[in-house]
Amino acid sequence: MSRASGFAWVVILVFDPGIERVIDRAINVGRHSNTETAERGKRGQESENSGERDLLGARHMAWTRQPYTVPDVGDPNEQLLVNDELRHFYEQAHILSMASFPVFTKDALYATITFCGSEQHAFDETEMGFLGSLVAQAGPTMRAFKLNRELRETDQRLRAVFTNAPVFITVFEPDGTIVLLEGADKGTIAQETASLVGSRIYDLVRGSFAEELRANLERGLAGDSFTADMQWDGRDFQTRFAPLRDHDGSATGVIGVTTDESERLRATRELQRMNIDLTAAMERAEASAREAEASRLRAEYLAQHDALTGVLSRRAWFEMAASRHPTAIAVFDVDRFKRVNDQYGHPAGDTVLKTVAESLGAAIGEDGVIGRLGGEEFGALFNVSVADAERACQRAVELVAARPCGLSEGRVVSVTISAGLAPCRRASDNTKDAVARAYDIADKALYEAKNTGRDRLVTAHAAA
Repeated sequence: MSRASGFAWVVILVFDPGIERVIDRAINVGRHSNTETAERGKRGQESENSGERDLLGARHMAWTRQPYTVPDVGDPNEQLLVNDELRHFYEQAHILSMASFPVFTKDALYATITFCGSEQHAFDETEMGFLGSLVAQAGPTMRAFKLNRELRETDQRLRAVFTNAPVFITVFEPDGTIVLLEGADKGTIAQETASLVGSRIYDLVRGSFAEELRANLERGLAGDSFTADMQWDGRDFQTRFAPLRDHDGSATGVIGVTTDESERLRATRELQRMNIDLTAAMERAEASAREAEASRLRAEYLAQHDALTGVLSRRAWFEMAASRHPTAIAVFDVDRFKRVNDQYGHPAGDTVLKTVAESLGAAIGEDGVIGRLGGEEFGALFNVSVADAERACQRAVELVAARPCGLSEGRVVSVTISAGLAPCRRASDNTKDAVARAYDIADKALYEAKNTGRDRLVTAHAAA
């Protein structure tokens, strides 16, 4: 989450249902990961009262059900997430701003996710929306952690049942090897039960009892569940045999639950119930793991793409430019975009930007890659000849002008774009410098298009 959000630290705190204590803590330190300051943060030892601050902030968000932001950690008026004692810690950690989001499960606060920045943030609506989407994508992962804990607790309860049940439980491999021998009554069968695990039952017993047991195990491996009455060492036992199956349903072993008649039904019902609970918990954990993987892929997509238009973000666009050796670079700008916002409002401006992005993609197609560079400015990286790139840019200028943008309440607005195109010829092996030069020349060509009437393309033929 630190990498996807761009923030220096991301801290996840999991609370008990009453928000009385922190029961789990996870921290991703993007910077200062080797400092004592970061280690204190990982241990939750920012200051003597940092734990109280964590609980105070969590209770506040549980009540308001809204994120809480600290644009400036140094603000002396901030006393909820940060007080004067904690400010010294954040100064050492180079943390200047924070945004904390609540995570709810079943309508109760379960955890908080806090993004800590090494620079001051205004936390405007766009940034809060982006961080909120990351928190929403992290929800399935958080639930997976919760289900994993429940799975461990279920497994511990099952082992407790095995150990304390008034029976003894034996698990056999297909060749008769004992892999488990547990239960409160196992001492009535053998004084040295630990030495029996790993041994073949056919090496321990002889005669008719061995033949009867072999027949019971073969029957269990064939998929049959049944009850058998047997005598051994002067004692009467009743054993419930059943196959152990893998996820494909194939029998991989046999379990035998041995007890006297009075205890058999109760122990069998308890084991069946626990087995159902364990299987259900495993299924929930597997489903949550699939959701977490889908959320991870979604977060990676959001980190690389502009949230409004769906084209590449500025950072991803320039990273691609440095790695793909484009043949030409174009810069587009919506003409008189401020007038659209002033006359129709910012939602209308957003609609215009999305429509322009769609038109650019339709006009350029496979010839290039579109990115939003900021505001109403877009860029295109071309992998075709400069002549083909010029034709694609001209198509884009004409298509935007010919395609009205549909607004709410049946209104439409027509806009135009200006464009500058420059070849990207590498004067050295430094692709980054070549891209920077081509972008600068294309930007100057764009301003020439603006100054000579707008709604046009200017191509700079000078070498980049």
